Amino acid sequence: MGAWFSDGHSLKLYWIIHIFMEYKTIYQKIKQLRLKRKITIQDLSAKTGLTPGYLSKIENSQ
Repeated sequence: MGAWFSDGHSLKLYWIIHIFMEYKTIYQKIKQLRLKRKITIQDLSAKTGLTPGYLSKIENSQ
């Protein structure tokens, strides 16, 4: 693994991918919790002030 990280660019790319995957997991958990609690996107929109379309994009990692 040391050779793969010998340049700074590979290390930065690794962390970008790692962070992206963490956020994707968080977004999926938001949707799981919403569905588990039987909250619609419209209800969540009303509670957060975010549009249903924007919430959908968040949940689908877009």
